[in-house]
Amino acid sequence: MVKILYFITDLDIGGAEQLLFLTLKNLNRQKYKPTVCCLYGGELVREIEKLDIEVIDLNTRSKFDLRSLFKLRNLFKKEKFDIVHTHLFHANVVGRIVAYVCRVPIVISTLHYAFSYNGKFGIFLERFTSRLADRIIVVSNAVKKFCINEIGISEDRLQLIYNGIDIDIIKNSLSYSPTLKEQMSLNNHFIIGCIGRFEEVKGHRYLLQAVAETMKNYSRIKVLLVGSGSLKSNLKKMANELGISEATIFLDKRRDIVQILDSIDLYVMPSLQEGLSITLLEALAMGKPVIATAVGGNPEVIVDGESGLLIPAKDYRALSGAIISLLNNRQKAKQLGLKAMERVSKEFDIKKAVQKIESLYELIIDEKQ
Repeated sequence: MVKILYFITDLDIGGAEQLLFLTLKNLNRQKYKPTVCCLYGGELVREIEKLDIEVIDLNTRSKFDLRSLFKLRNLFKKEKFDIVHTHLFHANVVGRIVAYVCRVPIVISTLHYAFSYNGKFGIFLERFTSRLADRIIVVSNAVKKFCINEIGISEDRLQLIYNGIDIDIIKNSLSYSPTLKEQMSLNNHFIIGCIGRFEEVKGHRYLLQAVAETMKNYSRIKVLLVGSGSLKSNLKKMANELGISEATIFLDKRRDIVQILDSIDLYVMPSLQEGLSITLLEALAMGKPVIATAVGGNPEVIVDGESGLLIPAKDYRALSGAIISLLNNRQKAKQLGLKAMERVSKEFDIKKAVQKIESLYELIIDEKQ
């Protein structure tokens, strides 16, 4: 039995956290014994524990609380893991260093982003500590290029494994209970949905501007923004200034993402940067027409004009034009959704992703032996 520690910054609801959860659900438990450790907890802790997997919360005061180094070192010394697999920047940096000091046989990291949240210092830390990992899994070719060109990681140490989603769970999660659209008495409105943190990189401001532009000709539109973040109050103020506050619905981050997606007519991802969005994959898998910016991993998922529409980032007029084109041609919107569903089911199934991760584990184990 191969003992694996999955070390992640936190277990709040997010793309990387959701990917880890789905990986754990589909991992071969006859061959691998997983344990999860996080710098601090989150809503997914209980979900993972329901899988009969131990979760160790280091309960750090901050992401660089030095006490976490000692707690982690003691854990590594005690448990003697065969593999440490890290996710997200802070866990990647801390996990690689401590695993190296404790002589963990195999260290793997997954990079989920095609840009640095932490500036030049973050790039330096990634470059320095990435040398301590046996392999770096990248979730898209955009992330791969970022690793090579910006961080300076050699291509032979990178392994591309696309994010995946549980297609079966998405299909089975839908019910005949009233949708959010029905509950809010919005059946006569065209609902545009966007799910993500309210931060600058997610580009919500351009969606609001696009909606204001679109509503000059189409009044029965609602935009549903789901998430949390530092810009929420600013975005509410902006919606008011644009005169679309009554058409804008803000919801806090939710676990019932599939039900929310079921209630919308169009999914929009106006991000300035992306690695490979789990929510984007979920929207496509549900057959929703999607408009996304041509950044990061988005063009690797969406074939423009065939399984969705791609637009330039920060261009609200292009976004408004794309929205109007689908409002004017509902048949085209439906066809985009059907093609998207077919493509995601074929290319982005979590079962395939986990099989590739397990194959990588076996490859490195063989190399070490």
